[in-house]
Order: sequence, then structure tokens, then C-alpha cells
Amino acid sequence: SKNSDLLVTQYEGKYAEQVGMLKMDFLGLKTLSIITDAVGLIKAGHDVEIDIDKIPLDDAKTYELYQRGETVGTFQFESEGMRIYLRDLKPTNMEDLIAMNALYRPGPMQFIPQFINRKHGKEKTEYPHELLEDILKNTYGIMVYQEQIMQAAQILGDYSLGEADILRRIMGKKKAELLPPEEEKFVKRAVAKGIEEGLAKKIFGVMAHFAGYGFNRSHSAAYSVVAYQTAYLKANYPAEYMAAVLQRNRNDIKKITFFMDECKRQKIKVYGPDVNESQYKFSVNKDGAIRFGLGAVKGVGEAAAEAIVNERLEEGGFESIFDLTKRIDLRAANKKCLESLAVSGAFDCFKGVYRSQYFHKDMEDDTIFLDKAIKFGSKFQNDKDSDQISMFSMEPIEVRDPEMPQCEPWTQLEMLTKEKEITGMYLSGHPLDHFKIEVHHFCNLSLEEL
Repeated sequence: SKNSDLLVTQYEGKYAEQVGMLKMDFLGLKTLSIITDAVGLIKAGHDVEIDIDKIPLDDAKTYELYQRGETVGTFQFESEGMRIYLRDLKPTNMEDLIAMNALYRPGPMQFIPQFINRKHGKEKTEYPHELLEDILKNTYGIMVYQEQIMQAAQILGDYSLGEADILRRIMGKKKAELLPPEEEKFVKRAVAKGIEEGLAKKIFGVMAHFAGYGFNRSHSAAYSVVAYQTAYLKANYPAEYMAAVLQRNRNDIKKITFFMDECKRQKIKVYGPDVNESQYKFSVNKDGAIRFGLGAVKGVGEAAAEAIVNERLEEGGFESIFDLTKRIDLRAANKKCLESLAVSGAFDCFKGVYRSQYFHKDMEDDTIFLDKAIKFGSKFQNDKDSDQISMFSMEPIEVRDPEMPQCEPWTQLEMLTKEKEITGMYLSGHPLDHFKIEVHHFCNLSLEEL
């Protein structure tokens, strides 16, 4: 490699393996970041330390969430089809989740109804041979995993682990020309163990059939544990978990809107940005509502958000736009940033001020009022740094805040349109709010669906 001492090869993995090299795939999961964020929010809001690797794997709330199919936002189990199956399966343990994770993919999906029926006793659980009951009981007699194919070959045909893996590969990749000699070997060894020849051939056929669909159990188990961790957090700390989900999807407007709807379904309130409460990331306030992160507003970078949050934490909340511009680092939070915050509603906490007032244009100098507020704050900071004092009183000069301009507020539609432009969604309402009665009585879609 040009940039390190590592050896590299352009040969495909299967050829590299043949000369003794080990091929490993490393997958980065956004889900792990979501879990980390959620655990941090839980610590901040509830003072509860969660070691995600030590949570109970039999938590009743978590399995109830799976049984209701309320898995939107969780790992691996959030698709609509999966949620339908979960409501039918009503999983009660980790083995059910591992099996569903392996079955819900093209091919083995056809066995899901049978798996569900056998779990609930609607269909008798049958095993290809009684010797296979121990390895197939968790999947109700259905060969779901590649490891089960290998174990069956070990138990019935005295295969070594290496031989069993070769058999799995031949069956899974449907190498027809290699199957007859493997079948002959399997049947011969099974007969030697006292299994009738016809039954041995039948079992080999069953193994070959399921091997074409079999999924790696260790992979499914690892993914299902991570999936369970996300479901545990959602079931026990829904606001903190959904705040973490929103944070990690903040750049995808469709997903943000989708997860905001899930929050509404859970009756979790989601409030827009607020310079007196928001963090850089999505967070949960003391009332259990999710607060939009400042960093999710277009034009507001991490440095600007941190400048606002740090000043607020050190010196207390901001009382007005002038109090804010006098105190924060205006190099980090520039004009574009403050405009975005004003449009998004982050200054709505300053009572008695409309968003339109920040953008009111002075006809004399053709500047908007927010420009004046920034210049005022900048001058105040410069004067403070130079310790300007009155030559008569020897006391610091008290500078009065400018008067807010008088103008009409934006219409609801105008405000929402600008809000959507800067955040990607409607935060403080919906354009059809004024037509709720008409929508309710004359439309066959809900307001959320519209």
C-alpha cells in the first residue's frame, strides 16, 4: 500500500483464501451511534447508567413492543412486512428474533407462516429424524441456519467440521455435479449408524433443500442482539431513543419526517429549535419532549451551536436577541446562522417578538433589523473589550438596547413555508391546520398522511 506498510492484493477474496489469507469484512453501523447517543441522553435526563451489553435479554416491555410490531426506528425489524409477521409470531425470546431475522429474506420467507404456526401449536412440529431434535427444537423442526445443516451432517453422517462446511457450501451454492458423491458418502455413513437407507436419502434431500435458503446463525444472532438493544431502549426510554434516531438521520428529510410521525404515534412531543433549550444535537427536555437540535437547522454549524449552548450553560438563558448578540461569539454564529435560527423559530422564546421583525428592512439604509442587532452586539463586545468608560463618571457606559421595529407578523402559511425551507419540514404547524374541520369531514386521509 502506498500510504502504509500494509500488504494489499487485487485478487478476489476466494482466491486469496486459497493461499491461506484470512478475509474479514468490517461493517460500520449507524445503529451503534444511535445506541451511544441514546445511552448518553438517558444518563443526562434520568441519571441512569446503562451498560448496553448487560441489559436483561428477557425484558417484558421489549418483547411486548415486538409483539405489537412497534419496531419503527429499531434495527433490522422495522419494515412493514416484518412488523406484520411480528404481530402474528408474538416473539417471547431471543431465539424467536434470531430465527425471524434469518427467515425474513427472499427464499426462506416462504417458511415464516409455518414457523409461526408451529410456535403457536397450530401445526405439529416434526423433525427429519429424532436425533436432530436438539438442534432443531428452537426453530420448530425447520432448518433455518447453515450451522444446522452442518450439525445434521455431523450427527447423522459423522462428518468432521471441515467436511460439514464443504457440504454446506456445495448445497448452498447448488453445485449439482458435486452433490451425488456427497449424497453417497452421507447415506453410507448414516446407514452405518443404523439409519434406514431410504430415510437417509430423504433427510439428505431435506438438508439440500434448506441449505439453499439457510442463513448464517452467528450473523443473525449478532444482528438480533443489536436489534434487541435498540428495541429495549425504545421500549423503556422512548423519547431518548427517538431523539437519538432523529439526530442520526438529521440530513435525510424523508427519514426525519417519517420518524417525527412515529414520535406523534407514540405521543412524544417534538418541539422546534430554541436557543434557550436546544443542544447541538436532538435532546430531551425536563418534560420528556424532544427538542430539535440547533445543528439540524440549515446554516447552523457545530461551532455556532456550541457557542450558543456553552454561553447559555455558563451565564444563563438569553433574554432577547440583543442579549444574545452581546454575549455569543459572532465569528462562530454569523449573520447567515442567526437568520436561519430566526426563521426556524429558535428565537420564539423571546416573548412579544415576531419572526418577521428580525427581517424588517429599514428603508433609509436598506438593511434588515437582524443586521442591526448583530452590529449592536459586535460594538458592545468591542467596547467591553476595550474597557470603555465615561470620562466624566469613570463608570462603564450603559448602552440601551435598540427598539424592535414595528411590522405585521408573517401569515401562518408564509411562516411555515420559510420554516420548511430552512429545516426541511413544518415544525410549528401545518398549512392545512385552518382546514381541520373540512379535512376531518370531507377527506379520506388524515392530516399527517396529507
